[in-house]
Amino acid sequence: MAGKMLENLKAGGEKVLEAPELTRIFGEMRSTVTPGSKALFRMATLGALNFVDGDPRWKERGVRELIAITDPTVFTNWYVDEPEVLADFLIAASLGYDYFRDGLNDQQAAAVRTYMVEKGIGALAAHLEGEPMPESARGRAPGTSASKAPAKGAAKKADGPEQPDVEHMAGAAALILAAICLADEEPSAAKTAVDAAAKMFGAGMQMFAPAGIWPEGMEAGETVLDYAIMVMQTLKANSGSDFGFSLLEGIPQAGLARVHLVGPTNQLFNYGDTNSTALSRAWVSTWLAGAHGNMGTKALTAGTAPGADTAHLNLAGHFMYFNPHAAGDGTPDSLDYTSPGALVAAHRTGWDKDALYIAVKGGDNSFVHNQLDLGAFVLDAGGTRWGIELGEESDRAPGFTSTDRNKRYELYVEGTAGQNTLWMEGNQEFDAKAAVVMAHSTPALAMSVIDLGKAYSKPAKDALRGVMITRGDKPQVLVQDEIGVKNNTHVVWTMHTRAEVSADGKKAVLTDKGRTLHATLLSPAQASFSVGEPPEPTNEQMKKLTGIRVLKVDLGTTKGDHTIAVAFALDEAPAEAPVKPIAEWAPKR
Repeated sequence: MAGKMLENLKAGGEKVLEAPELTRIFGEMRSTVTPGSKALFRMATLGALNFVDGDPRWKERGVRELIAITDPTVFTNWYVDEPEVLADFLIAASLGYDYFRDGLNDQQAAAVRTYMVEKGIGALAAHLEGEPMPESARGRAPGTSASKAPAKGAAKKADGPEQPDVEHMAGAAALILAAICLADEEPSAAKTAVDAAAKMFGAGMQMFAPAGIWPEGMEAGETVLDYAIMVMQTLKANSGSDFGFSLLEGIPQAGLARVHLVGPTNQLFNYGDTNSTALSRAWVSTWLAGAHGNMGTKALTAGTAPGADTAHLNLAGHFMYFNPHAAGDGTPDSLDYTSPGALVAAHRTGWDKDALYIAVKGGDNSFVHNQLDLGAFVLDAGGTRWGIELGEESDRAPGFTSTDRNKRYELYVEGTAGQNTLWMEGNQEFDAKAAVVMAHSTPALAMSVIDLGKAYSKPAKDALRGVMITRGDKPQVLVQDEIGVKNNTHVVWTMHTRAEVSADGKKAVLTDKGRTLHATLLSPAQASFSVGEPPEPTNEQMKKLTGIRVLKVDLGTTKGDHTIAVAFALDEAPAEAPVKPIAEWAPKR
């Protein structure tokens, strides 16, 4: 395995040798494949090959690539308004300087360090501290004035302690890596980097607690872990310890979360602001397997030779983090992923592709990049994802990037109406949090309950969402909501799907790819299913939701206590049974 992986890595390195050095690309960075992520890939690949293979061509090209990305005539700056791109460049330069320092003469080394300090450390420190971008970071001509506004994406100091997001964590990780790289030759700059990054990085690492889930979503969490692992590995390589970061609550559990939050359809529970339906940085799982054991991740393969324009660590990450546990294959011991206090729960009937699966989320609406989706769920059965996430809205849609969150959440995809949850005459509360308050698992059935009371604190005195999966010969899923509506309020239960849907009273039939999912409305007695479509975009920049249908239970304007219970089963209608209050779901001990 390792031999074949090295062979593919060398083939990828040959492609880098054949390609020209990176040059600045102008325009918005609207992809994960950016000049920064490509620089990171090239430095990691060339460095790994230089270490294990010894061919002098790897060092020679590494030196040239490092000089190119730190040449102010080629890169005026490292895209200072794009924090993740900037972070990737600083990490790439830090790796390159560490790997290839002995290939630089004193003048070249000084030029590289100066660029890293001014264009990297200075710029990222401004982002994290909410300061104006330094003139030297932008590469402005002498005599021009710097922007007086805080750097894009930065926290305002007046806001108090910052809640780190993925951009903050990328910047903090890059600063720490740069500080380690330059500690001996540029101690003042290294101190500046650490002072700006340390508290942010530490606070962010604690946000995976308790169950390995990053609050912004699985894709964002994977990105954060990728950066964090580089820091932990570098700390360990330089000092023999990662200072306990790898053992913080949530980090050992992250590998298991990555397994359970992918359904039988091999699609990710892609809640939050993400369009991806799959995790893309598999080397994160390779590291987690080595650090905390393989929780059921599929066996690592040797991959294929990456191209010269590949992004991030890629195969070099697998090679650097390679360990015996990554070669394991199997499934987790449990079919369920849930615990009190967790942000997300997932249940399935088995590990085969046709298994029944439901995942449901709590979360934290206070993250400015999050959708208002507390209580949202996805549903798989028979190899099809029936209940889907709509992904993220286009960042060019009107109001999406506004500092006024009300404008952002007027967009259907971002607001509560566009989620598989309850809509109560408006959006959920912006500062609401929700978590699993009850969890139970046996071979026969499993359940999780999320308290949505704070999400609907204005229209409702209480709100619970419970999901239950029944295993056996006739498996089914139950989604049950119990709400106490204070005053007359319009209440709608929704599930978005790509399937064809027909509704007849309390029965609905969904068809897709030759399979049929049946839904039965068990409660309330006076309600019925209906089928609708998302609203048409009001602006050409907004996301088009072609082919999407919405299964609804519309209670109309109502008040008082209500229970909405919907059961799902594949190929035949779910068995009807009396609706039990959620409080009676778990067996008494």
